[in-house]
Amino acid sequence: MAIYLNRMKILSLKDTYEVDWTDDQNCKLKVKFSDGTKKNISDYGMIGTLILVIFYQFMSELRKF
Repeated sequence: MAIYLNRMKILSLKDTYEVDWTDDQNCKLKVKFSDGTKKNISDYGMIGTLILVIFYQFMSELRKF
């Protein structure tokens, strides 16, 4: 998982993303790396960036296993 997060350059992403409409889902992504570095992203609408959308889908699929 850490390799995936490093490749998506999660540390360079913004901390907040939001859509212009209301009544949508929200995702709060919290990542803590082994070196103690932390990244928190709040994504209202869950379409912050393409790489985040792909990551959300990946995590959703993991629940099936």
